[in-house]
Amino acid sequence: MLKHDEIEYNEEYREIFKKVNKEVEEILKTKNIKKGLGYIHIFEKYKKKILKQRYNINWKTTQEMNPNVHID
Repeated sequence: MLKHDEIEYNEEYREIFKKVNKEVEEILKTKNIKKGLGYIHIFEKYKKKILKQRYNINWKTTQEMNPNVHID
């Protein structure tokens, strides 16, 4: 089972994460980046950047939380 950053489930940040997830999906859609191999890495790169820059949230990606697992 994969580990996930607990901050994502914190009541205080739940709405922010929903909003950012939707925003990242739209960004990737406008860049014509389709879901498939490697998508998660691109998605999480944008998500991490937006969370840090706009909300000062230090969120860990799936890969950061699971360094010994190949995620694609």
